[in-house]
Amino acid sequence: MNYSLTQEETSLPPNSNRSTAMELGRLRAERVLGRGGKGVVFLVRDLASGREAALKAVSRSALATRAATGDDEPFRRIWLERDVLLSLRHPLLPRLHAFLSTDKIFGFVIDPCPGGSLSSLPLRHPDLSLSDSVIRFYAAELVIVIHHLHSHGIVYRDLKPDNILIQSNGHIMVVDFDLSAWSTSKSNSFVGTEDYVAPEVVSGAGHDSAVDWWGLGVVLYELLYGRTPFRGRNREETFRFILHRAPALTGELTPLRDLIRRLLCKDPRRRPDVKEIKAHPFFAGVNWSAVAEIARPPYIPLTDDDQTDDASSIDVEAVVEMERVTPRGVR
Repeated sequence: MNYSLTQEETSLPPNSNRSTAMELGRLRAERVLGRGGKGVVFLVRDLASGREAALKAVSRSALATRAATGDDEPFRRIWLERDVLLSLRHPLLPRLHAFLSTDKIFGFVIDPCPGGSLSSLPLRHPDLSLSDSVIRFYAAELVIVIHHLHSHGIVYRDLKPDNILIQSNGHIMVVDFDLSAWSTSKSNSFVGTEDYVAPEVVSGAGHDSAVDWWGLGVVLYELLYGRTPFRGRNREETFRFILHRAPALTGELTPLRDLIRRLLCKDPRRRPDVKEIKAHPFFAGVNWSAVAEIARPPYIPLTDDDQTDDASSIDVEAVVEMERVTPRGVR
């Protein structure tokens, strides 16, 4: 097995002085945490330290198949995600512990999030009511994350509940940066996930960091109503609703509904910026400097004590090859 990295793969972004290369044989994959368009995620144990981690593995051959047609964008996104992760240092964002490259996979090793995703929260914790106060906690943490990314020149571009995980301490972690971009200029790329893309992405008018505030509006709407605001019978109808239909904000006009209405403004120039969002009545009384340090978030996952030292190992490469997972979505 060839674990060597090419010069391009081992190049690190500016200000990074730590090596992230690791051999797959050092990890024991204990179970599959999730499957999706961007890869297979495993719970793994570092045999050297005994610590648990999450490994997102992407099929190299699936990417090569697309590259053979002249589309090498998926490979560029692998390097982009790695470089973005290396540049991040924040308690609500993943830390890249290792980057794997074998003949069959690329892999990202980050901290595990036992609480699952925000989209699975109602199933994992059915007694938790998504009241305005609970939504306010997650919304405040998302505002902090988005602002942190923007202040470091990163536009996230794929905000959705599936990409918002819950750490062992109950705080969120925003993951999956393969659709991110450096915010040096407006982009015309058609990227995102169907229900969550901003109107300026659909129209191809060019977009910037304002798309992330639109994404926040969609996520808050989904947390409040249990569905996305512009879902149509098919992709074309969904995009038409995104461009032309106002969100149905049924119920009493509360501060939360008003914030959602403002975030889902079709004109990105009129969407609130981070200063206006933090000053909105929905966040009245929030201590922004202490949000990420709250000791008792609304939901804290139970510790998983079922793992044993003799747990069987899963063949990561075989699982990923069988899945033939190719990053997809709105590209």
